[in-house]
Amino acid sequence: MKQYWIAAIVLSAAVVFAACGSGPSETETKAAAAQQAKQQQQQQTQKAEAERLAKEKAEQQRLAKEKAAADKKAAEEAKAAAAKKAAEERQAAIAAANAKGVTAEDFSYDITRDGKGILIKAYNGLATIVKIPAVIEGMPVTELDAIFYDNTGITSVTIPDSVTFIGYGEEIISEDWEEEKKVYRGAFEGCTSLSSVTLSRNQKFVSFRMFYGCTSLRAVVIPNGVTEISMQAFENCAALASVTLPASLTFIYSYAFYGCASLEAITLPDSLVEIGAGAFTGSGLTSIVLPKNLKRLTEEFYDRNDVFPDKKQYESNDTGSIRTGVFQNCKKLKSATIESSGLGLAQTFQGCESLTTLTINGNISFGNNRTEGYYEDSGGRGDYYMEIDLGVFVDCNKLTTVNLGPKVTKIGNVDVLIDAGTFSIQTKVALARLR
Repeated sequence: MKQYWIAAIVLSAAVVFAACGSGPSETETKAAAAQQAKQQQQQQTQKAEAERLAKEKAEQQRLAKEKAAADKKAAEEAKAAAAKKAAEERQAAIAAANAKGVTAEDFSYDITRDGKGILIKAYNGLATIVKIPAVIEGMPVTELDAIFYDNTGITSVTIPDSVTFIGYGEEIISEDWEEEKKVYRGAFEGCTSLSSVTLSRNQKFVSFRMFYGCTSLRAVVIPNGVTEISMQAFENCAALASVTLPASLTFIYSYAFYGCASLEAITLPDSLVEIGAGAFTGSGLTSIVLPKNLKRLTEEFYDRNDVFPDKKQYESNDTGSIRTGVFQNCKKLKSATIESSGLGLAQTFQGCESLTTLTINGNISFGNNRTEGYYEDSGGRGDYYMEIDLGVFVDCNKLTTVNLGPKVTKIGNVDVLIDAGTFSIQTKVALARLR
């Protein structure tokens, strides 16, 4: 039995020794190498295919992008061509309309309330050179509404002498228990291409906002017989360089020539008796003569003055208002002559930084340099006290010369002038004697 177990152990050891001491066969080695090469080939093939697909996709994207760009360009060119064609057709139609001339068919109209004339309510034509007919259906054209409001195409308008009244439009945009808000439309407001206009010799006034924002209008002759130029009539007519005022004119209302930066000279007629707040504020005037019959400069507060952009004034002392100077911020104004007597000036020349010479030929008076009052903000958060600088000559730092006419015997509150300029002792003494 012992010999049997020894033989078994020897046999097992031999088997184990044989298993541990021998490597793979040559066939097995070749098979493993072939398998590895096959796997590498598959990987390379897959990589090449992925690269091919990526290139193909990139090319497709490039071609699609190029096509989209080409399509967009073609669409834009087609749109531009269509717009050009439409513009050419419109220009041709406008040229034909201008050659034909305006007829009654180009207007919407009705009879006036008194039944004696025609009221033109709208212009529907293409012509940019418009000569309004004096007669329609055998009746005289006597009245015009805001028929050219925001018409950016018209360049020239002639109004017949049959017209006696030119109005303006208004539209209520909101209405509640506190206030009613309106939008106003002047007869030619926003006509940015309008460069020439001939007014009727029988109209009595230039209406509210009539030429507001007519930025191409360069010259206007206001015919004799016109007595009033209404509020904002020529406001922001930036190119307006020449205005002829008639001998019949008595009133120029607030902001009439506000912001007319090209208006460097104007002759105010002796018939003029009143000029409203801010009438020439921000204009290009270099000199001005206030005529002998001028009685009043209405320099009162308006919300548009933006003195208190978010506050409401409800009480003030002394002057009773926050004033807007007639010639305020006329940066080019160098000389001013006052021919009238009894005239009161408040904020008249404030901000006229080029003003050097003032000539006074009548007894006048200046308002206080400051006003004061209680104000309430728009949110109702309480009131507060504030002083506002309202001097006639605030920021007129170049004022050095005052010429006094022989008829000047008194200037009310003359210290406002004495304190404003840089005058010689002799000039200050002469002014002090007029207290």
